[in-house]
Amino acid sequence: MNQHLPTTERIDLRSHEIINPYLDLICNSPPGRYGDMMPVGTVSKTYGLIPHNQLFGVLCKKLGSKSGDFPTVLRTTPMGERVRFDITIPGNELIPADGHPISMRLIVVNSVEGSVSFKAMIGWFRFVCENGMIIGTESSRMTSRHFQNLTIENVEEAIGGQLTLAVKTSAHFKAWNALVLMPEAVKIWVNKTLAEKWGPQSAARVWRTWRTGSDGIPKQRSRNCPATDWIFDHTTAVRGAVLNDSAYSFLQALTWVASRRRSVQDQLQQQRDSVEFMKVIETMTP
Repeated sequence: MNQHLPTTERIDLRSHEIINPYLDLICNSPPGRYGDMMPVGTVSKTYGLIPHNQLFGVLCKKLGSKSGDFPTVLRTTPMGERVRFDITIPGNELIPADGHPISMRLIVVNSVEGSVSFKAMIGWFRFVCENGMIIGTESSRMTSRHFQNLTIENVEEAIGGQLTLAVKTSAHFKAWNALVLMPEAVKIWVNKTLAEKWGPQSAARVWRTWRTGSDGIPKQRSRNCPATDWIFDHTTAVRGAVLNDSAYSFLQALTWVASRRRSVQDQLQQQRDSVEFMKVIETMTP
């Protein structure tokens, strides 16, 4: 994996041709081309730099692998300013009643020039068309702006703590899988709370996915029309959709729509929202 990551260098502009006593220059060398530095941004003297290759080394250490021989999806920007690691953690898998495995995944988002905050979270994901589900609490994720107190050492400590907490969350799946909801109560919540939080279009998609197992482009955009009554064009089946009234199947509908957001930040935020929503949804039983 390291061969796909840039090497990052921080240049003190006080000792450079361009004198600036307040800023440092961040440069990246493309993978395999050390020394061919490309400026990617400027940061303050108090900026907490976490190079991508050092970060991946910490992840390998906490996951007990020297070479990073675990399933990993790497996403980077063209200049290597930002990176996202999606790592499947071996040896942690659950099989719900629908037969689709749920595996533990570590998601880490980082930037070397401060364009996004550092984020690390561990959760359980269902691998059907990247339908992702994050289960956890506030203590099972870390979000930090790149200040001086953000160091590779405290990142390592936080990820170790998250791993311990995530293992304890499997009980949520068993409970939600067995919990039967009242569709009419959920319908009212979707039209009011979810439509306010995510917008009526996303609310309409969540409802359709839960009730029909298909997604598409909502056609109805009238404010007076409840989200659950919207008409759809160009619908397609959601592979692996769970068609029953369980809390687990509703969570899958939420996380399906969340995983289709364009930006990484929006995806992660709405996936976290989904778990918070379930605290209310799980009370809507007969």
